[in-house]
Amino acid sequence: CADTDVVFIDLLPEPDIDAGQDYTIVLGGFTQLHGDGAYTYSWSPTETLSNPDVYNPIANPQDTTTYYLTAWDEYGCIGYDSVTINVIDPVYIVTPNAFSPNGDNLNDIFRPVIIGPGTLLDFQVYNRWGEMVFEWTGEGPGWDGTLNGVNVELGTYIVTSHAQDDLQGKELFDRGTVILMR
Repeated sequence: CADTDVVFIDLLPEPDIDAGQDYTIVLGGFTQLHGDGAYTYSWSPTETLSNPDVYNPIANPQDTTTYYLTAWDEYGCIGYDSVTINVIDPVYIVTPNAFSPNGDNLNDIFRPVIIGPGTLLDFQVYNRWGEMVFEWTGEGPGWDGTLNGVNVELGTYIVTSHAQDDLQGKELFDRGTVILMR
């Protein structure tokens, strides 16, 4: 004896899970992840997350990290996605401590240096009496150790610098000294 039957099986589509776009934060910072498209969420690695079982945990990675999202919809179907949080060092201004504008083409021009993704906007140089001897506003290479074409005295000068963090849009300010020697 034999018998046959027809069975129809409805296949549910895999959930459309979205872990969001990759992005960048500064070392020591944090960001909020945003999972979407499911009912239950699980993020990994868990060590730098506030709560790996919610759709929007706070992440505080110390290194560039890829977070993997596993999520289930209301039918128990599983979907996957990932997001990478790039971690970079903070932007800061470095004021070189000396320069020697003596015409040997070695260290003849003074200019503060920006470390990281930033832009130097301007800087000023003052003598020991507080008189501004040089101002840079984006034009030219920097200070050559002169005031109105005449060499200034050897000694220590005060430098104020203004820059922008190109990643976060924040303004940066620094004050330092530079020794002019020939």
